[in-house]
Amino acid sequence: MKNILLFSFLSLSAAALAQPVITAADLTPTPGTTQIGDSVMFIDVSGMYGANQLWDLSDLTPIGPSYNYSWINPNNGPGASNFSGANAAMTVEIVSFYSKISSDKYEDLGYYINVEATEIIETYSNPSTRFGLPLAYNASGTDTYASTTSFGGLFDITTTGSTNWNVVGYGTLTLPTGTFNNVLLLHVVDSSVDTQSFGGFDISTEINNDVHLFYKAGYALPLAVFESITTTDMVNSETTQGGLVFSITIDVEDHFNEGEMSFFPNPTTDMLTVSFNNIQPYRLDVVSLTGEVVKTIRVNNLQNELINVSDLSNGMYIIRAVGEKGTIVDRFMKL
Repeated sequence: MKNILLFSFLSLSAAALAQPVITAADLTPTPGTTQIGDSVMFIDVSGMYGANQLWDLSDLTPIGPSYNYSWINPNNGPGASNFSGANAAMTVEIVSFYSKISSDKYEDLGYYINVEATEIIETYSNPSTRFGLPLAYNASGTDTYASTTSFGGLFDITTTGSTNWNVVGYGTLTLPTGTFNNVLLLHVVDSSVDTQSFGGFDISTEINNDVHLFYKAGYALPLAVFESITTTDMVNSETTQGGLVFSITIDVEDHFNEGEMSFFPNPTTDMLTVSFNNIQPYRLDVVSLTGEVVKTIRVNNLQNELINVSDLSNGMYIIRAVGEKGTIVDRFMKL
């Protein structure tokens, strides 16, 4: 079962923006860090190809769930023994994905899920090359792959497929999280067939993924992803579309609010009241989605703290409460 992660004005002259190149080192993740992926509306960027592009997607707003993409040690993560050669791994919700990043390609090795003692494991007999490396404008390639997904020994699904990828543009990308220069636009088309044997019959499902990913050197995940998936089985064909915008990178010692911190009103236009439960932070940081600390407040009241955010630009922000026992984070919206 193939998975694709599901992310100053310049002169328009050709000399204004050097063509970026992204190498394996630029994509190597740091275990112990987490990025937030916010669901956004799907945008068809197929008409935005070419050199020296100015992609203005600043009006994107979260429309659905957010996900934590946490990079882990590939040698001792959940189910790691199934993925020999992996040098990158991350967890998203209950799924652990394993990859191999080498100088000439980025390979998917599979994923692992453990649900109520039932292991779901995808492994590749022919690894899937997500894309070749280094990435540069007009670079392209193709790959075929084959995998088996085992559902706790109850049944298996075999997958065969092919991937075509092409770097179709470069330029400056503006998102709600900030403006990024030297960005590459990668287009990936993945076609696969999932087959399950049942009662002597093979039941097949065709899956076609059309994905655009905005990559920048130094970011292990794309800045933004827009994906259209068409699934066709014996009964019908269905297309789903969506997008993700990735934001702040959080260190491993940070974790998300588990009832220890709350605030209201959210969204807010001016004043934000932050309340604490069983924690004693000595400092609050307000952090933009680009990682910039825009406000720091020394905590005087151990139960509530009032923050004036009226001077902040509209958008999503992180509240980071720092105490002797660690750090917790959560988010609020400024309108």
